[in-house]
Amino acid sequence: MDLQVRIRELKKYFRDAKRWPLSRKGQNFLVDPAAFEALLEEGDPGEEDLVLEIGTGSGMLTCLLAPRAGKVITVEMDPFLYGFAEGFIRSFGNVEPILGDILETKNRLNPSILERVHKECRKARSLRIISNPPYNISTSLLINLMTSDLPYERIVFTLQLEIGMKVMSTQGTKDYGILSVISRIFSVPRIVKNVSAGCFWPSPKIESLIMRFDPREGLRDKIRDFSLFSAMLRTLFSQRRKTVSNALKAFLRDSEAHLNSKRLLHQLNMEGRRGEELSPIEIINLANSISPQGRGGLGVEGV
Repeated sequence: MDLQVRIRELKKYFRDAKRWPLSRKGQNFLVDPAAFEALLEEGDPGEEDLVLEIGTGSGMLTCLLAPRAGKVITVEMDPFLYGFAEGFIRSFGNVEPILGDILETKNRLNPSILERVHKECRKARSLRIISNPPYNISTSLLINLMTSDLPYERIVFTLQLEIGMKVMSTQGTKDYGILSVISRIFSVPRIVKNVSAGCFWPSPKIESLIMRFDPREGLRDKIRDFSLFSAMLRTLFSQRRKTVSNALKAFLRDSEAHLNSKRLLHQLNMEGRRGEELSPIEIINLANSISPQGRGGLGVEGV
């Protein structure tokens, strides 16, 4: 694939349609050869691997993945972009383009697309999720992918610099939040490469980076009730300046349960602390201790 030719074709496609890429829809297209190479190197797809690409966009990354992977499922929600990419990516016999939204809701992946990926996973050696996803969905996308039952071997994404900082932040810092906690429990995240604004067309007003997420074994299995854990996590960080005790008061909605939780916080050494000051392991311990099947607490060791 001649990258420069494809970039010219993309720009002409927009120009002929009298349209311009919309940043609010995450339409900043990666055009830098070194960035593409970093995605391919870290993703490292082989001829027996399935690749899921989220955000087909220009189709440039798709065309680079196809000769390396056993199969590529690429998902694009914008019919206009799908129309541009579909023509030439279908020339690869191992690429399956899907017109649709990977997210059914902010908190749920599209079940029909998940079913399709699961079916192909049964034929593949491994699943690798390699993408330059739309930045407007990157946080929801990461959280939903990491907490899903997809048997991915690695996720390699381009992300906004600020999202990368949230992923890597630790308790007690301003960037620490739900994404930080989920990333540390469900994956081993690593920054691969900084990517400047000039590596995209059109250039965004922010800097970016490439990150890799490998699944973390062990910690996710310590969560006894994931629905309760998720709800409690949202409560703690939607009221991040409140103490854990005050945040739980609204969460539990029962005076006796709240009284018991205050005793529990004393036992867990969390009295007077805020949710943003708790480590991922402490949050697991807290959720397990207040769940109906977890009375008495669970001592999860450090990462």
